[in-house]
Amino acid sequence: MRPSRPAAGRMHHTQAHSNVYLMGGYPGQQTVAVRAGGKGDVTRSHVPWSSQASSYVPSPVLFGGNLYWVSDMGLAGCVEAATGKFIYREKVLRQS
Repeated sequence: MRPSRPAAGRMHHTQAHSNVYLMGGYPGQQTVAVRAGGKGDVTRSHVPWSSQASSYVPSPVLFGGNLYWVSDMGLAGCVEAATGKFIYREKVLRQS
């Protein structure tokens, strides 16, 4: 698999059903869904979607068919796990 932008940093992952979701990278952040079970370069055959909706230091959580994360910049994000459709991104409120 070759990301659309270089992602030399760490990629964090979570897995559900037959997909593995990778998120992170540096300097370009990216989220990629990859179907497990391929061999060799699976860029065209096993990548149902990829998105720039991501974070440099993510902790992705898969729940109810959605992939959630909070970025190191304090933004909460959500995409639909099956399609990569962007659902929301919003600033997390700070408690004082």
